[in-house]
Amino acid sequence: TLTGSTPSPHYYGTAYTVSYSLAGGDGSFGGDVTVTAAPGGASCTGAVTGTTGSCEIVVPNGNAGDYTLTGAYAGDGTDATATSASLNHTIS
Repeated sequence: TLTGSTPSPHYYGTAYTVSYSLAGGDGSFGGDVTVTAAPGGASCTGAVTGTTGSCEIVVPNGNAGDYTLTGAYAGDGTDATATSASLNHTIS
């Protein structure tokens, strides 16, 4: 699950915190989640601690508009890879 955080509203060229939580598997996750914005492909990667984590994504200057953020979990020794449902996000 992805959730957006601060700042709100979000302006291009500034960092935006994306939090994520994982469920299922053995209930304790290791590894990383990469969050990617489409269009454009801006991304951030953060570690998972237990079941949660976050990273800060920056969309380059001049790229205001509507984006879709998607999280991809890399998996670990006991949990498979996974992809989140999309989070819609507007950048001013």
